[in-house]
Amino acid sequence: MPPPASPPACSSASAAAPPPTAAPAPSAPSAPASSTCPAPNSRPAGPLLAGLERVDWRPPGWLGSFPIVVATDVRSPLCGPEGAARVFAPQKGASPAEVALLEEALERFAAVVRRATGVDLRDLPGAGAAGGLAGGLHAFLGAAIQSGFDVVARVTRFAERLAAADLVITGEGSYDAQSLAGKVTGRVAEAARAAGKPVVIFAGRAGLPGARTLADLEPDPARAMEHAARLLRQLAARWAAEQPA
Repeated sequence: MPPPASPPACSSASAAAPPPTAAPAPSAPSAPASSTCPAPNSRPAGPLLAGLERVDWRPPGWLGSFPIVVATDVRSPLCGPEGAARVFAPQKGASPAEVALLEEALERFAAVVRRATGVDLRDLPGAGAAGGLAGGLHAFLGAAIQSGFDVVARVTRFAERLAAADLVITGEGSYDAQSLAGKVTGRVAEAARAAGKPVVIFAGRAGLPGARTLADLEPDPARAMEHAARLLRQLAARWAAEQPA
């Protein structure tokens, strides 16, 4: 891979400060700083990985002096039917053609990383989290990929709080199959049921049964998002009114 072209030199102009021995300058507003730096390249980076040839990687000196943990709420690998592109890109509005291009790019990235580091990210559970960020941190920094729910549950003493609770309320924007694949809502509901605690799930929308959704009050998705806070209060009040005294 040829080395990237050097970015244009950035120049800036501002009012120069007088030397310490100079008399105070007349009172006047300072000239604002200006810059001739070009605007950042706004092209999506994902497809560019399809042309990746090699990775020049030098581990930092501090690597290995402390553990690095990546906390993620999904177990998706980098590539394949359950990978980052095919599962998450459509949720972000990618077309089928764009999904195919992103999958090709991630396949290429995985091959180049494997050649550079010996780490195979393609089928590694969790490597596809955050568009492959988890996989990159694992390959280059040796980060351990762990369940985000487990990490946060330990810190917040979730098990103790659950044992003391009479009712568990949880929720998210979209309650669907991904919720049951390691996300917080699914894990909280699973733990509550295992502990014999009643659980109620509020969501913006749902592809699974068992949740109360804003769509129950407002079927128009755009209006539901615009008035989410008000609709959620109404939804919670409706649920509360249905409960026995």
